[in-house]
Amino acid sequence: MTRFIACRIEERGSGDQGTGEEDSMVLSNESVMAALKPVIDPEIGMSIVDLGMVKDVKVAGDDVHVKIALTVPGCPLVGRIRDDVKTVLKDASAVNVEFITMTDAEREAV
Repeated sequence: MTRFIACRIEERGSGDQGTGEEDSMVLSNESVMAALKPVIDPEIGMSIVDLGMVKDVKVAGDDVHVKIALTVPGCPLVGRIRDDVKTVLKDASAVNVEFITMTDAEREAV
């Protein structure tokens, strides 16, 4: 079953000094990947981005779809990964996160 997380990405505090203005981050594959980089696979202890677990990012306007490959089917830590993704994307909206399972070859490469 696919689980979805609603989020919106913004870069805060880069507006004019003292005016209270904020600049919004332009949503792109790169900005989403950068936001996901601090998310750590709890079993392996490395970034899900560095491990190649983020398989696909699609951005269409304010809608973002992220596909993350878990190391095993029925991964018991999917909830933690989902929570961590939700935390780093807490300011985003219309972000769908889909979890899939790595192939044997992908798992061996990790």
